[in-house]
Amino acid sequence: MSNQIVSLITGAAQGIGAATAKRLATAGHNLALNYHSNVEKAQQTAKECEALGAKVILLQGDISQPNICQQIVDSALKEFRQIDLLVNNAGFGGFNSTNINDLSALSLDTFQQIFNTNVLGALAMSQAASIAMQQRNKGVIINISSVAGISGITNTSIIYAASKGALNTLTLSLARILAPTIRVNAICPGFVDTTWWEKRYSEPTARNNFVQEVAKNSLLRRAVSAEDIANAVAFVFDNPSINGELLKIDGGGRL
Repeated sequence: MSNQIVSLITGAAQGIGAATAKRLATAGHNLALNYHSNVEKAQQTAKECEALGAKVILLQGDISQPNICQQIVDSALKEFRQIDLLVNNAGFGGFNSTNINDLSALSLDTFQQIFNTNVLGALAMSQAASIAMQQRNKGVIINISSVAGISGITNTSIIYAASKGALNTLTLSLARILAPTIRVNAICPGFVDTTWWEKRYSEPTARNNFVQEVAKNSLLRRAVSAEDIANAVAFVFDNPSINGELLKIDGGGRL
Protein backbone atom coordinates (compact mmCIF):
# COMPACT_ATOMS: atom_id res chain seq x y z
CA MET A 1 0.00 0.00 0.00
CA SER A 2 0.88 3.62 -0.45
CA ASN A 3 0.85 6.14 2.36
CA GLN A 4 -2.87 6.71 1.88
CA ILE A 5 -4.84 6.70 5.11
CA VAL A 6 -7.16 3.76 5.82
CA SER A 7 -10.19 4.14 8.07
CA LEU A 8 -12.40 1.35 9.42
CA ILE A 9 -15.89 2.46 10.44
CA THR A 10 -18.46 0.25 12.14
CA GLY A 11 -22.16 0.84 11.59
CA ALA A 12 -21.40 2.74 8.40
CA ALA A 13 -24.51 2.03 6.36
CA GLN A 14 -26.38 5.16 7.38
CA GLY A 15 -26.59 8.04 9.83
CA ILE A 16 -23.41 9.14 11.58
CA GLY A 17 -21.43 6.24 10.15
CA ALA A 18 -22.33 7.07 6.56
CA ALA A 19 -21.72 10.79 7.07
CA THR A 20 -18.32 10.02 8.60
CA ALA A 21 -17.41 7.75 5.70
CA LYS A 22 -18.20 10.47 3.18
CA ARG A 23 -16.35 13.12 5.18
CA LEU A 24 -13.23 10.98 5.39
CA ALA A 25 -13.49 10.10 1.71
CA THR A 26 -13.27 13.80 0.90
CA ALA A 27 -10.09 13.89 3.00
CA GLY A 28 -8.50 11.16 0.91
CA HIS A 29 -9.07 8.15 3.15
CA ASN A 30 -9.62 4.65 1.85
CA LEU A 31 -12.46 2.98 3.70
CA ALA A 32 -13.41 -0.36 5.23
CA LEU A 33 -17.11 0.03 6.02
CA ASN A 34 -18.82 -2.38 8.36
CA TYR A 35 -22.58 -2.82 8.40
CA HIS A 36 -24.89 -5.20 10.21
CA SER A 37 -27.92 -5.90 8.01
CA ASN A 38 -28.86 -3.04 5.68
CA VAL A 39 -26.88 -4.01 2.60
CA GLU A 40 -28.75 -1.61 0.32
CA LYS A 41 -27.84 1.47 2.34
CA ALA A 42 -24.31 0.18 2.85
CA GLN A 43 -23.87 -0.20 -0.89
CA GLN A 44 -25.24 3.30 -1.47
CA THR A 45 -22.80 4.76 1.07
CA ALA A 46 -19.93 2.88 -0.57
CA LYS A 47 -20.96 4.17 -3.99
CA GLU A 48 -21.03 7.76 -2.76
CA CYS A 49 -17.61 7.39 -1.13
CA GLU A 50 -16.13 5.89 -4.28
CA ALA A 51 -17.47 8.85 -6.24
CA LEU A 52 -15.44 11.03 -3.87
CA GLY A 53 -12.27 9.12 -4.78
CA ALA A 54 -12.03 6.54 -2.01
CA LYS A 55 -11.30 2.87 -2.41
CA VAL A 56 -14.02 1.11 -0.41
CA ILE A 57 -14.70 -2.40 0.84
CA LEU A 58 -17.89 -3.45 2.63
CA LEU A 59 -17.65 -5.79 5.60
CA GLN A 60 -20.87 -7.30 6.90
CA GLY A 61 -20.87 -8.39 10.52
CA ASP A 62 -22.46 -8.09 13.95
CA ILE A 63 -19.86 -6.37 16.13
CA SER A 64 -21.56 -7.62 19.32
CA GLN A 65 -19.73 -10.90 18.58
CA PRO A 66 -15.99 -10.61 19.39
CA ASN A 67 -14.99 -13.26 16.86
CA ILE A 68 -16.78 -11.27 14.16
CA CYS A 69 -14.86 -8.15 15.21
CA GLN A 70 -11.60 -9.99 14.63
CA GLN A 71 -12.83 -11.15 11.22
CA ILE A 72 -13.76 -7.59 10.26
CA VAL A 73 -10.32 -6.29 11.20
CA ASP A 74 -8.59 -9.19 9.46
CA SER A 75 -10.55 -8.52 6.26
CA ALA A 76 -9.67 -4.83 6.34
CA LEU A 77 -5.99 -5.66 6.82
CA LYS A 78 -6.06 -8.24 4.05
CA GLU A 79 -7.32 -5.59 1.65
CA PHE A 80 -5.40 -2.51 2.81
CA ARG A 81 -2.56 -3.91 5.00
CA GLN A 82 -3.07 -1.13 7.53
CA ILE A 83 -5.67 0.60 9.68
CA ASP A 84 -4.92 4.19 10.62
CA LEU A 85 -8.28 5.10 12.12
CA LEU A 86 -10.94 2.98 13.79
CA VAL A 87 -14.31 4.64 14.32
CA ASN A 88 -16.44 2.60 16.73
CA ASN A 89 -19.78 3.95 15.62
CA ALA A 90 -22.11 0.93 15.61
CA GLY A 91 -24.58 1.11 18.46
CA PHE A 92 -27.86 -0.26 19.73
CA GLY A 93 -30.40 2.02 21.40
CA GLY A 94 -32.78 -0.40 23.05
CA PHE A 95 -35.98 1.57 22.76
CA ASN A 96 -37.83 -0.31 25.47
CA SER A 97 -41.10 1.63 25.74
CA THR A 98 -42.70 5.01 25.19
CA ASN A 99 -41.95 5.73 28.85
CA ILE A 100 -38.19 5.46 29.27
CA ASN A 101 -38.59 5.71 33.06
CA ASP A 102 -40.66 2.53 33.18
CA LEU A 103 -38.24 0.19 34.94
CA SER A 104 -40.65 -2.73 34.55
CA ALA A 105 -40.13 -2.53 30.77
CA LEU A 106 -36.41 -3.21 31.08
CA SER A 107 -35.02 -6.71 30.76
CA LEU A 108 -31.70 -8.45 31.25
CA ASP A 109 -31.82 -9.56 27.62
CA THR A 110 -32.05 -5.94 26.51
CA PHE A 111 -29.21 -5.01 28.86
CA GLN A 112 -27.02 -7.74 27.39
CA GLN A 113 -27.83 -6.78 23.80
CA ILE A 114 -27.06 -3.11 24.37
CA PHE A 115 -23.83 -3.68 26.30
CA ASN A 116 -22.63 -6.36 23.88
CA THR A 117 -22.89 -3.88 21.01
CA ASN A 118 -22.05 -0.56 22.61
CA VAL A 119 -19.29 -1.65 24.98
CA LEU A 120 -18.05 -5.15 24.23
CA GLY A 121 -18.14 -4.50 20.48
CA ALA A 122 -16.09 -1.33 20.80
CA LEU A 123 -13.60 -3.10 23.05
CA ALA A 124 -13.24 -6.12 20.75
CA MET A 125 -12.79 -3.91 17.69
CA SER A 126 -10.21 -1.83 19.55
CA GLN A 127 -8.31 -4.91 20.72
CA ALA A 128 -8.10 -6.31 17.21
CA ALA A 129 -7.26 -3.04 15.46
CA SER A 130 -4.75 -1.87 18.07
CA ILE A 131 -2.47 -4.84 17.38
CA ALA A 132 -2.05 -3.76 13.77
CA MET A 133 -1.69 -0.11 14.80
CA GLN A 134 1.03 -0.91 17.31
CA GLN A 135 2.96 -2.83 14.68
CA ARG A 136 3.07 0.37 12.62
CA ASN A 137 3.66 2.51 15.73
CA LYS A 138 0.66 4.76 15.09
CA GLY A 139 -3.10 4.81 15.04
CA VAL A 140 -6.25 6.55 16.23
CA ILE A 141 -9.43 5.14 17.77
CA ILE A 142 -12.55 7.30 18.02
CA ASN A 143 -15.60 6.02 19.88
CA ILE A 144 -18.99 7.50 19.07
CA SER A 145 -20.55 7.78 22.50
CA SER A 146 -23.27 10.09 23.85
CA VAL A 147 -23.80 12.90 26.32
CA ALA A 148 -26.25 10.46 27.92
CA GLY A 149 -23.18 8.62 29.18
CA ILE A 150 -22.13 11.76 31.05
CA SER A 151 -25.44 13.18 32.27
CA GLY A 152 -27.56 10.04 32.57
CA ILE A 153 -30.29 11.95 30.72
CA THR A 154 -31.60 10.06 27.71
CA ASN A 155 -34.50 9.87 25.26
CA THR A 156 -33.93 6.18 24.62
CA SER A 157 -33.23 3.83 27.53
CA ILE A 158 -31.43 4.14 30.84
CA ILE A 159 -29.50 1.01 29.84
CA TYR A 160 -28.33 2.85 26.73
CA ALA A 161 -27.12 5.74 28.89
CA ALA A 162 -25.31 3.30 31.18
CA SER A 163 -23.62 1.64 28.21
CA LYS A 164 -22.36 4.96 26.92
CA GLY A 165 -21.06 5.80 30.40
CA ALA A 166 -19.13 2.54 30.26
CA LEU A 167 -17.87 3.42 26.78
CA ASN A 168 -16.66 6.78 28.04
CA THR A 169 -14.73 5.13 30.86
CA LEU A 170 -13.33 2.57 28.41
CA THR A 171 -12.17 5.45 26.22
CA LEU A 172 -10.27 7.07 29.07
CA SER A 173 -8.66 3.78 30.09
CA LEU A 174 -7.61 2.91 26.53
CA ALA A 175 -6.20 6.41 26.05
CA ARG A 176 -3.86 5.75 28.97
CA ILE A 177 -2.74 2.23 28.19
CA LEU A 178 -2.35 2.63 24.41
CA ALA A 179 -0.45 5.94 24.50
CA PRO A 180 1.84 7.14 23.08
CA THR A 181 1.40 4.90 20.04
CA ILE A 182 -2.38 5.12 19.72
CA ARG A 183 -4.66 8.03 20.55
CA VAL A 184 -8.15 7.19 21.84
CA ASN A 185 -11.00 9.68 22.14
CA ALA A 186 -14.77 9.72 22.25
CA ILE A 187 -17.26 12.04 20.61
CA CYS A 188 -20.39 12.46 22.70
CA PRO A 189 -23.32 13.79 20.69
CA GLY A 190 -26.62 14.87 22.13
CA PHE A 191 -29.63 14.28 19.93
CA VAL A 192 -28.55 13.85 16.31
CA ASP A 193 -31.16 14.22 13.58
CA THR A 194 -30.84 10.92 11.70
CA THR A 195 -33.13 8.11 10.58
CA TRP A 196 -32.03 6.21 13.72
CA TRP A 197 -34.90 7.90 15.55
CA GLU A 198 -37.44 6.26 13.25
CA LYS A 199 -37.05 3.20 15.49
CA ARG A 200 -38.86 5.14 18.19
CA TYR A 201 -40.94 7.62 16.19
CA SER A 202 -42.30 5.62 13.27
CA GLU A 203 -44.92 8.27 12.58
CA PRO A 204 -43.23 11.13 10.64
CA THR A 205 -45.22 13.90 12.32
CA ALA A 206 -44.27 12.71 15.80
CA ARG A 207 -40.62 12.49 14.81
CA ASN A 208 -40.64 15.97 13.23
CA ASN A 209 -42.28 17.42 16.34
CA PHE A 210 -39.59 15.81 18.47
CA VAL A 211 -36.80 17.24 16.30
CA GLN A 212 -38.36 20.71 16.44
CA GLU A 213 -38.65 20.50 20.22
CA VAL A 214 -34.99 19.50 20.54
CA ALA A 215 -33.93 22.42 18.32
CA LYS A 216 -36.12 24.82 20.30
CA ASN A 217 -34.49 23.79 23.57
CA SER A 218 -30.94 24.03 22.19
CA LEU A 219 -28.98 27.18 22.94
CA LEU A 220 -28.08 27.26 19.24
CA ARG A 221 -31.71 26.65 18.18
CA ARG A 222 -30.72 23.78 15.91
CA ALA A 223 -30.49 20.02 16.02
CA VAL A 224 -27.07 18.44 15.64
CA SER A 225 -26.58 16.79 12.25
CA ALA A 226 -24.69 13.64 11.33
CA GLU A 227 -22.34 15.86 9.33
CA ASP A 228 -21.49 17.81 12.50
CA ILE A 229 -20.30 14.60 14.11
CA ALA A 230 -18.43 13.53 10.97
CA ASN A 231 -16.57 16.85 10.93
CA ALA A 232 -15.61 16.30 14.57
CA VAL A 233 -14.21 12.85 13.74
CA ALA A 234 -12.02 14.37 11.03
CA PHE A 235 -10.88 17.13 13.39
CA VAL A 236 -9.93 14.76 16.22
CA PHE A 237 -8.10 12.46 13.81
CA ASP A 238 -6.08 15.30 12.34
CA ASN A 239 -4.99 16.80 15.69
CA PRO A 240 -2.03 14.80 17.10
CA SER A 241 -2.37 16.34 20.57
CA ILE A 242 -5.94 15.23 21.33
CA ASN A 243 -6.03 12.13 23.52
CA GLY A 244 -8.37 10.90 26.23
CA GLU A 245 -11.06 13.48 25.47
CA LEU A 246 -14.84 13.15 25.67
CA LEU A 247 -15.89 15.75 23.13
CA LYS A 248 -19.48 16.86 23.76
CA ILE A 249 -21.46 18.03 20.73
CA ASP A 250 -25.01 18.88 21.74
CA GLY A 251 -25.58 22.52 20.84
CA GLY A 252 -25.02 23.53 24.44
CA GLY A 253 -28.07 21.56 25.47
CA ARG A 254 -26.64 20.63 28.88
CA LEU A 255 -25.74 24.16 29.97
